[in-house]
Amino acid sequence: MSWTPDWPQIRIGHAERDRAVETLRDAAAEGRLTLEELDGRIEAALGAKTRDDLRVQLADLLPPGELEVT
Repeated sequence: MSWTPDWPQIRIGHAERDRAVETLRDAAAEGRLTLEELDGRIEAALGAKTRDDLRVQLADLLPPGELEVT
């Protein structure tokens, strides 16, 4: 079996979580998330273990081409 970096089950690290949190904060600053939504999504992003976990938090904020978590 070869390794495919696009697999949604790939575990993520601090850098990926930090980028997701930054994206969420930017969305809140633009008025696309309430503070309550921001808090919940940041908590989920910081607890994320896989790429899919982060995609759930960002899916409605980014165009499909920008949704890749790497």
